[in-house]
Amino acid sequence: KIEHVEETLMTLAAFSNDRKLTEALYVYLEQFDLYERKKGGITMRSVIDYIEEKAYLKFEKKEKEWNKERNSMISQFVISAQRLMAKQGLTAEQACDLLGYDGELRAIVLPYLVS
Repeated sequence: KIEHVEETLMTLAAFSNDRKLTEALYVYLEQFDLYERKKGGITMRSVIDYIEEKAYLKFEKKEKEWNKERNSMISQFVISAQRLMAKQGLTAEQACDLLGYDGELRAIVLPYLVS
């Protein structure tokens, strides 16, 4: 049984190197009625169960949505380069140069382009 629930979870969050866990602990603190005393009180097990079942699932869903958006954006960069290559007869590198793609974006886009 945890006597000082809010303080314990805030301390865990402060010392955690895991961003998802830190966010999940804060979500737990915001959404769970800390003063509601269930049978046996609040235990670390009940906190962990909540985080595993609810909070982590939310973050995984957001991460999947972000990855989907990222992939869509990459597709648009690739399509822009392909159109420029076809229209002006450029190589993949030349198209990336004209579009102003930096080193990181260029490294992502180039494998999808055929010169």
